[in-house]
Amino acid sequence: MFSDEDRQILTQEVTHKWRQTFTLYYMVVMSSLAAAVEGIDEAVINGAQIIYPKQFGIGDPNSSA
Repeated sequence: MFSDEDRQILTQEVTHKWRQTFTLYYMVVMSSLAAAVEGIDEAVINGAQIIYPKQFGIGDPNSSA
């Protein structure tokens, strides 16, 4: 059913789980950093939305929105 080459490849996958290409690890690291930066940006923008109306005197102070 399987050739010798297929068996060898399957054995390597079982015995060396973390043997992947550099490109895959690079992509994972870059995606993680991008997600962290996006989260930081979102947190900063949300914090600014709380401060800006009062600081610049905009918006209705009696509004609940």
